[in-house]
Amino acid sequence: MPVFGHVAEALDGVDVLVDYTSHDAVRGNTLVAIERSVSVIIGASGLRQRVTHALGAAYAADGAGPGM
Repeated sequence: MPVFGHVAEALDGVDVLVDYTSHDAVRGNTLVAIERSVSVIIGASGLRQRVTHALGAAYAADGAGPGM
């Protein structure tokens, strides 16, 4: 199984990213995935409401669907 240092390196040919990282990392990982048109399932806990709203807005702005 390949190992990557950054999520952006791992998204080639990927349809869905399942992110179980920390609440500190999930925002950046999700924004990179949105830019690459990759759907995201977030399994991290401890996300603040402002982060979930920001991620939902990013999905909506990208036209990727309803987001959160």
